[in-house]
Amino acid sequence: MAKFQFVDISQRRYSRDREPNECPICHFSVQANEIDWVLTSSNGNRRTPDGLECVYQCPRPECNSFFVARYTRSDVDIPNTGLAGIAPGLREFVLHELVPSTPKKPHIPDEVTNTSPLFPEIYTQAIAAETYGLNQIAGGGYRKAVEFLIKDYCIFINKDAENEIKSSYLATCINKFVDSPQVKICAERAAWLGNDEIHYERRWTDKDISNLKELIILMMNWIQSSVLTHKYAKDMPKEGK
Repeated sequence: MAKFQFVDISQRRYSRDREPNECPICHFSVQANEIDWVLTSSNGNRRTPDGLECVYQCPRPECNSFFVARYTRSDVDIPNTGLAGIAPGLREFVLHELVPSTPKKPHIPDEVTNTSPLFPEIYTQAIAAETYGLNQIAGGGYRKAVEFLIKDYCIFINKDAENEIKSSYLATCINKFVDSPQVKICAERAAWLGNDEIHYERRWTDKDISNLKELIILMMNWIQSSVLTHKYAKDMPKEGK
């Protein structure tokens, strides 16, 4: 039998799927302190609520932030549980979002930051835009982050071509100056998906911003490996060289 969590409001019982297990402000796993509940209705009719909202407080002394858990009514009816106060056909409320929330600070390897000093700021701002629901802007931010990261990487390994790299299209830089096969594979595809985020029509209709973010993480990992490889090749040349 499915397990339900119940909340009592105005002497009536409602079901929710789960409680929040992470503070959206400090991003630590917590068992938040429940403060109060309220029913909401998108059509203004409180007799047919389609939302629940609960105020919580983070229990961590370093945070103590208040936040709201928003639940929306699901399309699945709760079976007759035999519990008092549970009306037949009552629908469960599903956790939808936690507000306000702050973007998680991304992990960026030092080798990536040193290679592309502006990339972390652009990348972090794109994450913030997505966190705040600015999905039409976030994709363009990720696309800009890709260009800065790849061009700075190309300059790192081709210092004599810096001016040419700065003035070239991103695709040209990838094809002409990226030496690592792994970086090139990820960079090409990140550029394609990034272009979809800023152009009127999408070419890769079966891919979305989550795939673009995955490719950016792969690029950071491969670039870190490439930068370290160049470093050790330079610091420890073959004997007789």
